[in-house]
Amino acid sequence: MAIELNGLIEATDYNTIRSTVNTVLGTGDGDQIGYGQTLVSSEVNQGEIVTAQKLLELFTDINTAYTHQNGVSLPLSLLESPSVGDTARYNLGTEGILDFQTAANQILSNQGDFADTQMSVVNAGQSIRNTTWGGGSQPQSIVHQFTITFASASARRYYFNSGGEIRFNANLSGGTSVSGDTTTTPPGTKDEIWQTMLNNMGTVRFRKSNTESTGIGAAGGTGSDIGNYDLTTDDQTIFTKTGSGVYSDSSYYIEARSPDAETIQFTITFNDGDIGTNPTYPADESVTGTVQSTVSTFRATGALTIPNPSYTLNFAL
Repeated sequence: MAIELNGLIEATDYNTIRSTVNTVLGTGDGDQIGYGQTLVSSEVNQGEIVTAQKLLELFTDINTAYTHQNGVSLPLSLLESPSVGDTARYNLGTEGILDFQTAANQILSNQGDFADTQMSVVNAGQSIRNTTWGGGSQPQSIVHQFTITFASASARRYYFNSGGEIRFNANLSGGTSVSGDTTTTPPGTKDEIWQTMLNNMGTVRFRKSNTESTGIGAAGGTGSDIGNYDLTTDDQTIFTKTGSGVYSDSSYYIEARSPDAETIQFTITFNDGDIGTNPTYPADESVTGTVQSTVSTFRATGALTIPNPSYTLNFAL
């Protein structure tokens, strides 16, 4: 790049900076970069005057990406916005095109960052079970399966590149075998274990390249390095949370697969592995109360406009 202080802006220099901005804010470069937004700025032809209006448009695009990543507008100390009224060639000093280049490189380096204030959560689907399970002849596992569908493969890519997530929450409420209960054998344990398991798990977050929970430490469960770009057409376990003590063979786990370029299918399994074989507590107690499994989408809705995918419930708990 042949940028000189106090010199005129060349079309090549302007277009090079805009190309960097387009890589982040626009269509990207490869799978894991690009937000899919339509840029305000456009390339200039060789010999064309780079007006202040052109710089303002480029500033607007840089600022859009910066705001998404940081939650605030680009500070004027980093980049001075030009005056729209100046239609002559823009003669730049120290606060000029070099700052545009620096800011463009900064949003490129931080393209994987996003501010929570620029994102929104939407409930995508919920399944509730009130009947008992896990004991005797009852089903040992209950399953919540659903499908997320994007408008296109590109829409899916932009969703995750801009910080989008698919989120999972689960809880058990109103069970009879809880703390303080003395009527079950063993007293106050199975429902309590499931309540504790699911509460400690927090929110499971399926991201661009990994899956993790908001739970603290080992109590939060075991995530994986599997995210959107790691899926295959076969089910892969992306998260597991197990019980403790006598109930360590009980677990909550999530599997994911990608049947095609637009679709992700998730299977959430609540598996009551305890079947009463432990000699200390030989009874195979039921899991009682209300089990609730919730899926949410988390997408960019601030500086960026990212469409929400559609979703379909396949199996209920």
